[in-house]
Amino acid sequence: MLLNNASWAFALLSFFIERGVKHFCLAPGSRSAPLALALGRATKHFPHINIHTHFDERGLGFFALSVAKASESPTVVITTSGTAVANLHPAVIEAYESEVGLIVISADRPDALLGCGANQAIHQKKIFGDNVVRTENCILPGNAAELKRQLTALKGIGKHLSRPVHLNCQFDEPLYVSQPEQEVPKLLRVLAAEELVATVVEQGCDYHNAVENSPYHSALNTLQLLQKKIAAAKHCVVVLGAISPRQYQHLASWLKALPCPVIADIGSQHRFSMNENVIAHADMFICHQCYRKPLAPDLIVQFGARLVSKRLCEFIVSTNADYFMLQETDTLLDPSRTAKVLPLAYARTSEYLNPSLCKNHHLELWQRANQRCKTLLGDELSGQWHEASLCAAVVQALPAGCTVLAGNSLAVRMLDSYAPSGAELSAIYTNRGASGIDGLLASAAGIAEGTSKTCFLFVGDTAFLHDLNSLALVKKCSLPVKIIVLNNNGGGIFSLLPAAEQPDFESLFKMPHHYQFQQAVAQFCLGYYRATTLDELLQHLPSFVAAQEGAVLECILPGDDTGTSLNTLYRAVQEAL
Repeated sequence: MLLNNASWAFALLSFFIERGVKHFCLAPGSRSAPLALALGRATKHFPHINIHTHFDERGLGFFALSVAKASESPTVVITTSGTAVANLHPAVIEAYESEVGLIVISADRPDALLGCGANQAIHQKKIFGDNVVRTENCILPGNAAELKRQLTALKGIGKHLSRPVHLNCQFDEPLYVSQPEQEVPKLLRVLAAEELVATVVEQGCDYHNAVENSPYHSALNTLQLLQKKIAAAKHCVVVLGAISPRQYQHLASWLKALPCPVIADIGSQHRFSMNENVIAHADMFICHQCYRKPLAPDLIVQFGARLVSKRLCEFIVSTNADYFMLQETDTLLDPSRTAKVLPLAYARTSEYLNPSLCKNHHLELWQRANQRCKTLLGDELSGQWHEASLCAAVVQALPAGCTVLAGNSLAVRMLDSYAPSGAELSAIYTNRGASGIDGLLASAAGIAEGTSKTCFLFVGDTAFLHDLNSLALVKKCSLPVKIIVLNNNGGGIFSLLPAAEQPDFESLFKMPHHYQFQQAVAQFCLGYYRATTLDELLQHLPSFVAAQEGAVLECILPGDDTGTSLNTLYRAVQEAL
């Protein structure tokens, strides 16, 4: 069968659909018309797929990233040529660092239009550099040899769908070629015969179990050594970094059976667990002079990485304990470079590591210190109005079964250090791969779509401004997205850093904007609530939480006092310990 732009675009999309892709995210454009029209036709032949559209490629990229993260299934994002492709780069970087399956299909001009001043023509074949694991360039196959070459290239991409990949498609005119519907079944049969549309079970294409197929997954002897060290240790501590809900389900029963403390990062899915061994407020007391030495472990076993707390990271390194990090991939995720990194599919943890052997003779001391911090924080946060108190109050009001996205910068730190345990969340997500403040509103919408659950986003005002366009995604999301904005008039996080001591701190670092967002929210026809005190917050929370549509709760904070208030809070807890 002779391929044209229409049939070739349909074949490319069919390739990914047959490999399990269900979500396609599309930005407007003309050079990408063959892909857009093919996507429209695909819904008739593959009714299970979903199409999401947005006018801003940067927001669309983060939306697609979060759909993939939340559904644990690769997602396709399609753009036209030129800077539209470049706008995806922040999301691609986050996908690469977080090891999420984001498939970028970019339309491009043919080579003859590059380097000659043609409109919207840039060099984009390898635009993402090392931030994708595979990139391929495709042109309309004109003969059998070219078809075979592109078939091989596509198969190569198909083996890496658990990480970000890039398929650049050079379309020449005419772009708006129609394809008779009666030819589509014939095309699919021909492509199947050519093995272009392959089965999902081809080696390396199982998104959930990709780690099992990795040659790196062969550390039985070292795992047996770890088991012996666990048996010999007197003061074992388990640390949980950022892990997915699926990974957590594999570990949950093992964690519950542990007779040792479990320090749970906010992204671990375990931070709000009511298990007696969960240490939710380790960040508050591990560096205190009364606890640092008595609680020093002789063995640390960590699952997941990207810990939010600097104090926890410093504590781990300072202990000089045997330090093992268990991961489901072979990516180096230990900035200290002190851990012994071992590959392990978390579903098989109980096969290799007996939880009953993970003893800690100081478990009761850990629990008492954690309970003491919980009590102190409850007293200190009562009646106060700052970022820590409002985050704690909102967490206590969250409905069971919802999801949470902890925005980067100050919000994620407030939740990690000060949020009370016990919230019955379905899952909690973070964008801690590159920890950028971009795309967080779009990410929240993607999580809601990917999980089919209401998502609550905690986000700073600068990040909210940065992704304002994505309120359009929030508005049309099929599940409510609730946004809690910590508006301290600029980059409040810098007031906790040495930047606060520098000349021209406000103009060079904090960058106050003096904006409030009621009118911006109204522009997108979303619900709006405003709180300037803790009493106002508690008054609005029930209506905000119960709203059946997307809504924004803007908390106006005294930005000049951010650093003072939070430092005073931390010192008060330290002095009371």
